[in-house]
Amino acid sequence: RLWKRRKLEGQVHFYIGRKKKAIRLISKKRQITTEKIRSRKNRKTFREVRKMLAIYKKELRSYFHSFVGPLFIGVTLFLFGIYFTAYDLFMGYPNIGYALSAVIFLFFFSVPVLSMRILAEERKQKTDQFLLTAPIRVSDIVLGKFYALATLLFIPVAIIGIYPLVLSAFGEISLAETYLAVGVFFLYGLACIAIGEFVSSITESQMIAAIISFGILFAGYVMNAICNMISSTGNWLTKLLSAFDMSSVSEYSLFAVR
Repeated sequence: RLWKRRKLEGQVHFYIGRKKKAIRLISKKRQITTEKIRSRKNRKTFREVRKMLAIYKKELRSYFHSFVGPLFIGVTLFLFGIYFTAYDLFMGYPNIGYALSAVIFLFFFSVPVLSMRILAEERKQKTDQFLLTAPIRVSDIVLGKFYALATLLFIPVAIIGIYPLVLSAFGEISLAETYLAVGVFFLYGLACIAIGEFVSSITESQMIAAIISFGILFAGYVMNAICNMISSTGNWLTKLLSAFDMSSVSEYSLFAVR
């Protein structure tokens, strides 16, 4: 009986050991399979990012190979320098909110000119068919072109970020509020670029895209005045139109630090 019991226990331990070993092998195979799937997803994501970067570099290079990119940077810095000298150096304001508010009208002219060709030219020259049939997602095409314009806008904004340091040499200023104004000014420009790119995607004519973009940006800037003309007390129409008001956003978020 003792021999039979030990033999039975040995068989049980043998089967349990084989089962544990099989479970370890299965879990190891699952882990390897999961790692392979993750590596494939990472490689796929990396390939998609590389394709988007190719679109981004192409668009950014095209702006600097022509006079449009350097002209935009130069005009933005030139106008901001004039208002910065007038408001902050001569009149002694402690932040650059006034100068930024004076330069914001430049977006109504520069953004339509920059964005009018970004997608409309592709549709006119029929090169959009190559992009749409290429192994790249439409979102990557749109983001690549948007990031190129965002980089072009970021260059003058980064240079403007040096001006608060110049002001700090002449007295005490709130750097947090000043750089908040610079950051929201950059976000306002990105919103204008997004509107211009959307308009450029729905038409083949660059001139029509520029005119429509200018109309939308200008209407958004004067929407507060339009709502006051419709009703000074406010009604359902003014509440609806106030959703497209871009001037109030800039005044209360960007220039409230003045």
